[in-house]
Amino acid sequence: MPPKLDALVDGVGEVQTRLQKLVSGLAPAGEDEQTLFDLPAEELFATVEALAEDERSLHTLPERTLLTEQLREQGFGS
Repeated sequence: MPPKLDALVDGVGEVQTRLQKLVSGLAPAGEDEQTLFDLPAEELFATVEALAEDERSLHTLPERTLLTEQLREQGFGS
C-alpha cells in the first residue's frame, strides 16, 4: 500500500462531505430536488453574478449562515 494512502482517503472523504453540505445549501428556493449544479452553465453564471453584485447580502452572509446553522441545530429547517 502506498504511504499516506489512508490520509488521502480520509481527505477525499472530508472533501466529499463538504461538497454534499455545499450542494444542499445551494438548493434554489422553490425548486424540488434541484441544486445549482443542475442549472445550465449560462444560468448558473448569471445567478452567481447577480449574487456577487448584491453587496449588502454578501456583507451579511456570515451572520445569516450562522443563524441558519443554529436554527437547524434546534430542529428548524432541513
